[in-house]
Amino acid sequence: MKKTIIPMLAIMIVMAMQATAIGVTPAIIKTDYTPGIEQIFQATIVNTEDRTANIVIFPEGELTLIPTEDSLTLKPYESKTITSTYLAPQNLESGTKEGKLVIQAAPEPGKGIIATTAVVTALQVDVPYEGKEIKADIGTRSVDNKLEFVIAVTNLGTEEISDLRADISVWGDSIHTESVTLEPGKRKELKSEWTAPTAGKYEAQITINYDGKTKQVTKEFSAENNEVTYYKVNPEQDSSRLPRNLLIAGLAILILMNAYIYVRRQHKSDSIN
Repeated sequence: MKKTIIPMLAIMIVMAMQATAIGVTPAIIKTDYTPGIEQIFQATIVNTEDRTANIVIFPEGELTLIPTEDSLTLKPYESKTITSTYLAPQNLESGTKEGKLVIQAAPEPGKGIIATTAVVTALQVDVPYEGKEIKADIGTRSVDNKLEFVIAVTNLGTEEISDLRADISVWGDSIHTESVTLEPGKRKELKSEWTAPTAGKYEAQITINYDGKTKQVTKEFSAENNEVTYYKVNPEQDSSRLPRNLLIAGLAILILMNAYIYVRRQHKSDSIN
């Protein structure tokens, strides 16, 4: 075992020492979906080390970004702005779609083993859902046992929502937000407060209602001073899907644990032999 581990550690150290550091900005570009439209985006690549970096650029992901150049050379601490073209497909399924430009330092000829760093600038496109669909960011902030709920809802659909509100059930109490309208592509916050009987952990069931449709989540919050909690409610998420997701996660953890136990047993067997 030692003969295997030591060379691997040496390789990892060499790879880390030889890696070239590069950066890119912006990390994420967001745009609306317009079928057939062609757009041009810019990103700035910077060499953050005191040696020359040879860089390759290639697209990756569901959306295709076509860079004007697929390679370049940057002097120490030099930066350069590149452009890329994106042609929106005619028929994209609803949801958030992403395309990336991967910017990677190319290995130097004759240097042997080398790890090349890679950074990404990503294009994200939100394709509207037919009818009415939402996503939400839910946060709580606790001060003196008073729990403030903030539910930021975005209308991802093509239709206006005329009755958007949230019902919150916590510790036997029911609290409600006001009803608001929400236009397509817009975002609004629903707010409500609840005073906990004492500091500690509480479970809240939150139901977001929008024109007869609902999304329901159950989450544990903390009623402690200045503690903030956030989580997301994704498009198409509903209470009927949560048990299945938990089952899948549980199975994945079980598989990983069994694999770990198997590897440990194999290592012990090899060391005995």
